[in-house]
Amino acid sequence: MKRFVRRAGAQAGFTLIELIAAISLFTIVAGIVGTVTMFGFRSYHQIAIENTLRDEADLLMSSIITELYTYGPEEIQNTEFGIRLMKNGSDPVLIQMNGEQMQVGGQTAGRDTGGALNLHSSLLGSSISVLPAEHRMRDTYTRYESGLISIQLKLRYAGSSEDELDVTSQFGF
Repeated sequence: MKRFVRRAGAQAGFTLIELIAAISLFTIVAGIVGTVTMFGFRSYHQIAIENTLRDEADLLMSSIITELYTYGPEEIQNTEFGIRLMKNGSDPVLIQMNGEQMQVGGQTAGRDTGGALNLHSSLLGSSISVLPAEHRMRDTYTRYESGLISIQLKLRYAGSSEDELDVTSQFGF
């Protein structure tokens, strides 16, 4: 203790070795803290994007299922880009993919549509089709009274080629 008091009274300061050791320790600690913080921010950003993609996939699936149950089709037909719902006494309703957007009845869903189904992601590569109940190969313009509707959504977050979510669903009608 006396040694410390004498040194403090003499105002000798730190030696070069002590200063280099202190700066080195500070740099190591600051680097570790910075790395952990940046990892946390990246993880948070990645989780936020994944949650956004899941929410958008849920919204799209819900809009398709709602349209199917609201319209109550008697027959469903494959088209070039999707399916056509048909019922006697009503106009047919289309559910189809148009490049980066999806048309569900009269609504368009996708990036920059400005409507209720405005998304932050692209739907390029998504598809919807109807498969016959007998599990034969699907025919493009055949009308089916029963079968499976197969939906494959490929959502890619805007501005990123890495942030992607694939959702596949099939249900019978």
